[in-house]
Amino acid sequence: MFSLRQVLFVVGVVFITGQCGCRTDALFEKRQKIDAPLTSLEHPEGVQLPDITVADAREVDLAEAVVANRAQYYRSLKVLRDYYRKHGDCRKQQWAEYELQDVERIKPFKYIMDAEI
Repeated sequence: MFSLRQVLFVVGVVFITGQCGCRTDALFEKRQKIDAPLTSLEHPEGVQLPDITVADAREVDLAEAVVANRAQYYRSLKVLRDYYRKHGDCRKQQWAEYELQDVERIKPFKYIMDAEI
């Protein structure tokens, strides 16, 4: 039939899954959704974005603009987070930290190799 070891294993698995279920939320707390108002990346409310000019732009120009804007975005988030920390707004500081974590997960590809320049 079944060995004692097999029975204990099955009982252990049933106990663990019965107690904890299959939820892994606690393992990924930092990735939990934060309840905060969101804005659009494409059309942020109350912000006038300039058009991006592509006429006569070379690949290197466009790629450098992406790198510069990405770096500026990251730095701006850090400054915003520090501002909220300095002024004691813990909730908005947490939002900025959460957004920073998301930005840090993005792989910043190097679109132009040194040999291409």
